[in-house]
Amino acid sequence: GNNVTSIGSYAFRGCSGLTSVEIPNSVTSIGDEAFYQCRGLTIVEIPNSVTSIGSLAFSRCSGLTSINVGSGNSRYSSEDGVLYSKIKDTLVAYPAGKTGAFTIPNSVTNIGMYAFLACSGLTGSLIIPNSVTSIERSTFNECSGLTSVEIPNSVTSIGIYAFRYCSGLTSIEIPNSVTSIGESAFAYCSGLTSVTNLNPVPQTITSNVFTNVSLSSDTLYVPAGSLAAYQAADVWKEFGTILEIGAIDGFAGGTGAPSSPYLISNAAQLNNVRNFKDACFELTADIDLAGQHWVPIIDDQNDPFVGRFDGKDHLIKNLVIDTTVELAGAESYWGLFGVVGGGAEITNVHIFGGYVR
Repeated sequence: GNNVTSIGSYAFRGCSGLTSVEIPNSVTSIGDEAFYQCRGLTIVEIPNSVTSIGSLAFSRCSGLTSINVGSGNSRYSSEDGVLYSKIKDTLVAYPAGKTGAFTIPNSVTNIGMYAFLACSGLTGSLIIPNSVTSIERSTFNECSGLTSVEIPNSVTSIGIYAFRYCSGLTSIEIPNSVTSIGESAFAYCSGLTSVTNLNPVPQTITSNVFTNVSLSSDTLYVPAGSLAAYQAADVWKEFGTILEIGAIDGFAGGTGAPSSPYLISNAAQLNNVRNFKDACFELTADIDLAGQHWVPIIDDQNDPFVGRFDGKDHLIKNLVIDTTVELAGAESYWGLFGVVGGGAEITNVHIFGGYVR
């Protein structure tokens, strides 16, 4: 009734037969685990009066697809069924039954502990914005349908149990900004076959970070020049194969991802761009192509370059294209990049002394 001002901790915990709840506008607080494991709930409406929502209040509600907040609420808001703080800088709770992939809005700087706990409906990819600096305790614990996650290089710590039981993940990339990884962060991620760690200094981790992950048959990719450090580091050295990234794809470093572009320092590496037309690249030095007849990176309008290339204001010198040479495409397109598709980005590149003959 309207005389109720609070819903206590554990009030409806485990009421799996509960299919709907009407929270009156007199309620100001919802306690810890108040509706925890209420699997029959599908939609929750938070009235304007609520100013406090406890930890795990709606966790493990596997049928819950939407948490909606009144527009006049002073502390909380919602968007597309996801619960946020009023100004959307904190993601408070993601409904466990909400299906599909998800991109966390750029306004979010903090993802609450347990925010995605046991979100079985979350499938496919998850993208975390570079406004987030830490992944808290159990944030994505038991998201078994998650198949890929993009962690930005703004994140410095990955908390305890952060991705535990994310059995759908086959690979994970840890950005170079991460200096701390908590206990059991990737425990029971039984689908993992590869881990990329972009920090040149191996993080000190406990043996249970990868509990029940078959490290002996998995591959660890590390930055160029850090192989020996990882081969000597506790836990990291247990990976069956450890490879330096630069040695894999023929670049000076990087993985080709937006957060870790392939690094290009010589002509051979520049020429190799044509084999990774949808990746991200960055020049680390001026490049002299003297004595070479340059073939445009892509010469097929049906298969254009669609990646990102940042020249970092370096020079590409003596680029010579010989028009008498028959190229592979149906037509000939001249330039450093012959054909560029929609969505491609080529910036800060300077050509000096180049010509077509």
